Amino acid sequence: MSQKIKNFLACTGIFMIVMAVMLVATGFMKRSLEADGAGNQIVAEGSQAGENDAALNNTENKDGELENTDSSAGDAENTDSLTDENRQEDTEEGMKDEDSEETSTDVNSTTGEEAPEEGRAEEEAGTDTEDKTADENAASSDSQTLGKEEEAYTEKTVKVIAIDAGHQLKGNSEKEPNGPGSTVMKAKVTSGATGVSSKVPEYVLTLEVSKKLKEVLLERGYEVVMIRETHEVNLSNSERAKIANEKADLFIRIHANGADDPNVSGALTIYPSKDNEYVAYMSEACKKLSEAVVNGLCEATGAKNRGAVAMDNMSGINWCTIPVTIVEMGYLSSPAEDELMQQDAYQDKIAKGIADGIDAYVSGQ
Repeated sequence: MSQKIKNFLACTGIFMIVMAVMLVATGFMKRSLEADGAGNQIVAEGSQAGENDAALNNTENKDGELENTDSSAGDAENTDSLTDENRQEDTEEGMKDEDSEETSTDVNSTTGEEAPEEGRAEEEAGTDTEDKTADENAASSDSQTLGKEEEAYTEKTVKVIAIDAGHQLKGNSEKEPNGPGSTVMKAKVTSGATGVSSKVPEYVLTLEVSKKLKEVLLERGYEVVMIRETHEVNLSNSERAKIANEKADLFIRIHANGADDPNVSGALTIYPSKDNEYVAYMSEACKKLSEAVVNGLCEATGAKNRGAVAMDNMSGINWCTIPVTIVEMGYLSSPAEDELMQQDAYQDKIAKGIADGIDAYVSGQ
């Protein structure tokens, strides 16, 4: 065998050995890798199982939280339910409280009585306004007091007479309730009308006649309380009524009338109707007094008798607890009657006529 062939065979043998070794090594590596993959898979599966267990635990925890949340929600619903029930009870209580409160609604009533042919000059002018103030609270308190007096009201034997000369030098536009507990507010007092011909203010005329009436009543044995004896006062209509309530048995309020028509003249008196929400309980007594006074005045003076008229919007009447009448002596808007009322002799007749009416009322009690 030649040397070249021997070398070739040797190389081939070596190559085959190397290939065999590589094949063995490759198989070994393959088995090793497969074993490693299986181990990793086991580890991964174990890890996944752990994660799943953790997730399950978390889910259970979350379920517990949800249960707690549901429980809290239930508690909240119970709380809301109780709150709603409490609110409902509070609302019902509030409605009961509101229902229990007296609500005043003022009405300009004539109760079917014949009203004056022309509108009178409002002795208690002022725009009615709804305004809840401290004055209203005071009025409510006064209303309770008046209520007690109403229950025990009977006509008193007249010994003391209060005379109010209507109006004053300067009006007071501040507001006061139209009656005890009323939400309707009116001007406290005005300065009154003025004679169309004489130019004499109403507050001057009313005081002149009031002083004459005082003297006549004193002569007849009555005691007299003058609400005012000067022009420089500041007394509201309700304050005047309260003075009379405290000191007298009868209240005579002296005023003069007015109308757009200068031909309207005559005397009238004003009293509260049976529907008056403040003093209905003494409407009949006030009516008897008013009729007696206007009849006496017209008989003494010869003035046209316009009768006794029921009106419920006069705060000077609504605050009274004793029989009261407003005497409208004549019309300052009538030139002839205005001039007549300025005469001293005619004023004496007015005073005598009013006193005659008071006597007639007292004797008829």
